[in-house]
Amino acid sequence: MSKYKIILFIALIGIINAQTSSPCNDELFISLKKKDINEMTDREYEYLIIYDKMCQEDRMASKEIKNENIPKIDSVNKGRSTSVNRWAFFKGSVRVGFDINGNMNSKYNSTEIIDEKTGIGFSGALESAYWGNEDLRIGLGVEYQLKRDIKDEYDGKFSFTSTYGLAAIRVDNQIYLIGRYGYSSYDGDSDYTSEAFGGSLYNGIYYSFGAWILFNPNFGIELSYSNNTGQYPFYDFDLGTFELDDTYSRITISIISGMN
Repeated sequence: MSKYKIILFIALIGIINAQTSSPCNDELFISLKKKDINEMTDREYEYLIIYDKMCQEDRMASKEIKNENIPKIDSVNKGRSTSVNRWAFFKGSVRVGFDINGNMNSKYNSTEIIDEKTGIGFSGALESAYWGNEDLRIGLGVEYQLKRDIKDEYDGKFSFTSTYGLAAIRVDNQIYLIGRYGYSSYDGDSDYTSEAFGGSLYNGIYYSFGAWILFNPNFGIELSYSNNTGQYPFYDFDLGTFELDDTYSRITISIISGMN
């Protein structure tokens, strides 16, 4: 065999190897392109992003891009820099809660005046945790409670409206720990506030901690413990004006729905 034939043979082998080693021909990459993005694991999604970029670069280098129908991930999934943004909860969510095991505690100068169970209540919230990465999300929210009563004590019903910041930390692929802290607006109906000085209640703080379990991009549940504080002002001819420090605590089971 002449040396020219040997050189030609080696060149052909090199071309064949270059073609077969193209990232565009990777079997896993090809199969992932056919898979729904929302059904991918984090690793699969990252693999798809990396190989899509490598494939486009390879085709640009070899001048083979013409009219082939190879979807680019950036165009299919524009605006999704990380796989965590596949979850609609982080764009915005609606949370509907069932408040159980509630308790109202009232103190005056650290002396306990009332420590009673409250009636079952319902609450609703709007939240967004759009800022951060796949391990830590930060956002804002507002929660509104339907009024509920205090058993065997006050007439009337009370509620709190809370505005807050929130942080969600991932502990598993679909499980997040969630914490909230913010401002608590204290309110009651006319019967509840009938003995309040000036007819209004004083506001306080709100905090909550719990866990999300996300079943799919638009549905999950939450179990949390929450605490609202406020003050109930009284007026007495002998004591003058004074306030009871009220603390409302509860456990909440919630359904959360993501908003696309």
